[in-house]
Amino acid sequence: MVKLRDLPELQVIGWTNVNASGEPYPNLWEFVFGELDIDAKFDSIPSKVQDSGCYLGLFQNRTSVPRLWEQAAWDHEFFLAVEVKLDFIPEGLVQKTFPASTYAIFTANGVPHSAFQNTWNHIHNEWLPHSEYMFNPDGVFFIQYTENSGPDDERFEAHLCVPIKKK
Repeated sequence: MVKLRDLPELQVIGWTNVNASGEPYPNLWEFVFGELDIDAKFDSIPSKVQDSGCYLGLFQNRTSVPRLWEQAAWDHEFFLAVEVKLDFIPEGLVQKTFPASTYAIFTANGVPHSAFQNTWNHIHNEWLPHSEYMFNPDGVFFIQYTENSGPDDERFEAHLCVPIKKK
């Protein structure tokens, strides 16, 4: 089932997947939840909109939904963030604003690898071709992680938010 929603401008604070050399981290999630300690950084933001443990994974400058089960999808301009009402930016994080857009929101459930693959297949092979919409490259594709977003947990649940416009 898909939900269509008009979302306002999105103001976020977060972290881009690049190291000091400008290269993506080879073990993204180990770094994010280990050395970077993203939970502590995000919890220190008093103006965040989401609950603790709920993040947005933004895939910038895309022309379609990336193949999330492939490592390369996470290496190019992946931005992990929380939505905020701007007033404070912790050290090591940056602020970005993305334009308002209409979104088709799909829920991915199950072990992340297969949940992402199944949802991507549904979006690309069923929903987009048969709907009156197409991917809107002026928007930003993002994943809204929920509190049930463990890396290898069969209870995983996340919302894939696809920017769309009329064909």
